[in-house]
Amino acid sequence: MKHNAILKNIVIIGLPGSGKTACGQRLAQMLGRKFVDLDTLVEKTAGTSINVIFAEKGENAFRNMETQAAQKTAAENGIIIATGGGIVLRPENMEILAKNGIILFLNRPPEKIAQDILTYNRPLMQKDPQKIFSIYKERIGLYQKYYDIEIKNQGTMEEVLFKLKKIAVMATETKEVKFAVIGSPIVHSLSPNIHLPLLRRFYNKVSYIREEVLFEQLPNWLNRVRQENFSGFNITMPYKREIMPLLDYIDAEAVLLDSVNTVVNQNGILKGYNTDAEGFKLALRQKGKSLTKSNIVILGSGGVAGTLALKAVKEGANKISIAAIKTLEAQKILLGAAALNCKTVMEITGFSKPELTKICKEADILINATPLGMTGIKADFADTAFLQALAPQSLVCDLIYSPARTNLLKQAENLGLDTMGGLNMLIYQAILADALFLGINQNIQKAYHTAIQNLPGKVELS
Repeated sequence: MKHNAILKNIVIIGLPGSGKTACGQRLAQMLGRKFVDLDTLVEKTAGTSINVIFAEKGENAFRNMETQAAQKTAAENGIIIATGGGIVLRPENMEILAKNGIILFLNRPPEKIAQDILTYNRPLMQKDPQKIFSIYKERIGLYQKYYDIEIKNQGTMEEVLFKLKKIAVMATETKEVKFAVIGSPIVHSLSPNIHLPLLRRFYNKVSYIREEVLFEQLPNWLNRVRQENFSGFNITMPYKREIMPLLDYIDAEAVLLDSVNTVVNQNGILKGYNTDAEGFKLALRQKGKSLTKSNIVILGSGGVAGTLALKAVKEGANKISIAAIKTLEAQKILLGAAALNCKTVMEITGFSKPELTKICKEADILINATPLGMTGIKADFADTAFLQALAPQSLVCDLIYSPARTNLLKQAENLGLDTMGGLNMLIYQAILADALFLGINQNIQKAYHTAIQNLPGKVELS
């Protein structure tokens, strides 16, 4: 059966004078798409100008007409829509336009707008072009709330159109775009649950599969990626290092961290990246914490422990204490850190209660990078008394996301400590991976809440 894709609309929002209409018209011409300017549609429907509507009926009447125009236009498919600057003032407008539209925030600095804006047909600025600054202050939070992608309009129109065209072509693609996550075991991976809702915002037809791949099958998998034209794939344990020699290109940070979790297929060239470490950094930021100048305790010395330790070194952590059962693994992490010529103090300790208690006394952030407490793993921390040595303002992180609240986190919460489960890092690294797949930076916080809403019962909205 033939697939009849519903083509997504491109909806451009932004301040008055930011270039929405001019860029939208040019983009529609380039792509052979229909263009609709909502302000023009309102005037045509009303049979008079926006100035007259404001003067005779007031702003509220205009906003009602604007909502009706949005409803009518959003019902179409594959069109380019330029909105009025105040479209974001009513949440229902954005809900209507977002149902089958990618929301692009054309962000032009208000000082540039004030220099050349024509105000004769802009009721809110007719007498004072400088009013753009108060409008910016009033609306910037709304633009940032609703956009999917931000495009800065600070250069030439050609530069803006290049970015707009890339997004519009992606949104109007009718072929299935394919992604995957590989590992062994893989059946319990949450990656499809997280990636699919995010990727569907930008593609009409997209798939994201779990694929069980054994070590000896990795070369065959890469051949399949090229032959079947997968746009990219993610990698979970145990192949984040093993995949690296088989790829065509490795990003500098992935080389530093000696780990790849994201591969992008660019015309058969397979490029490896690491978003785990930056994803953890974003998750920390959500908690008001930073790796920079922090004293960090890492429990474990496996692959992810090394990734986060080296990221912390790169970010300028004050001290990193690695509690390791396998000392040789921990020593490899220290060698990697030494190669960075870092000023971070590094130490390796054992896993005994006295040793854990000692290193926790000065810790700002404690990270469990072991499988202790994971669903399906019988082993857990026999004694969590070392948590009592943490300062009240410390953050306890567990990279495990199943269960969402491990026994370690529960014991930390009982002590009044702030905690963070592994799902936040998982979501943020997925958002960053999607940015690599898409070649664009999406609205991170909007994407985060979309992911959370599609994982009911996993974490609480923060």
